[in-house]
Amino acid sequence: MDNHYVNFQGTRKQCVECGKAIFESEALIYENKSICSACKPIFIQKLREGIFNEKSDLNLEKIKFAGFWIRAGAKIIDIVIVYFLCIVATATMLGVAYILDVFFNIFWHSQYEASILLFSLFFIYNVLLIGSYGATLGKKIFKIRVVSTDGTKAVYSAVLKRQIAEILSAAVFLSGYIAVVFDKQKRALHDYYGNTWVIKL
Repeated sequence: MDNHYVNFQGTRKQCVECGKAIFESEALIYENKSICSACKPIFIQKLREGIFNEKSDLNLEKIKFAGFWIRAGAKIIDIVIVYFLCIVATATMLGVAYILDVFFNIFWHSQYEASILLFSLFFIYNVLLIGSYGATLGKKIFKIRVVSTDGTKAVYSAVLKRQIAEILSAAVFLSGYIAVVFDKQKRALHDYYGNTWVIKL
């Protein structure tokens, strides 16, 4: 009897949120999109927010995910840009006449204040640019973009959650970033939390 067991659960589908393979009989189907039970609450919330009214301009079957090194290169460029913005912000607030003296006092003798300023600017920089354009300047240079896992533009709420989770990615010995190397869809810890992909254009 066991040797003749037939699986009546149907064909396998891929969840548009997490990418997990699921049986068709176990999936929520919406306009040819399959959603697993774990992602169902997130998907329903997106429907309520009207996110799926936007049609994706991507062919989901031909997406190329951005790997560790290209993302690292974009991140380094963004850090340099934000560091420069710190200098500009300091000059704007305190005056050009005192910029050199104040800058070196803050950044070399008070690393705590420097870290707060850099972190705040980096956080705002990422949320605003990714939320508005899907990419920071570094990502634009490397031609990669952050999108929702259904291929549509990542909304501000998802980008904000993603950016908060990136703190955890960096905190534990950068393990959240290193996860990109081993993940099939090249997703970091914060990509999972924000339900996003980073793709090549």
